[in-house]
Amino acid sequence: MMINGKLLCIDLIEGNYLDNKEIIINYLKKLPELINMKIIRETELVWYDHDNKIESGFTGSVMISSSMISLHTYPLRSYMALDIFSCKDFSTFTIIEFTKKIFGGSLKWQEIKRGLQLFELVGFQEAIII
Repeated sequence: MMINGKLLCIDLIEGNYLDNKEIIINYLKKLPELINMKIIRETELVWYDHDNKIESGFTGSVMISSSMISLHTYPLRSYMALDIFSCKDFSTFTIIEFTKKIFGGSLKWQEIKRGLQLFELVGFQEAIII
């Protein structure tokens, strides 16, 4: 079976520094290097000030040559959602260890394999767009 990529979804619970722009920017810049990916567009990080303060936080991304890394923080909940997709394989363990080192807390994660060949093997349903 040919895999055309992997999506790693991480939930960080009881994390620290989720409102610290400098730490998050440095994390997003260092992460691609740790997994041997090349940054092709400047790291972006924006604070979103929601009407419901508990929903406020940073949204950030970095484009890498094989796809992208994105995150969303919710500092008042001590929670962060992180997604990494790449057509090139990478070490989940390296990302988990680095994320835990920077932000502390506990992590839950799942890997999703991507690729057209998976549709044939698993029998995904097609979406009908009206």
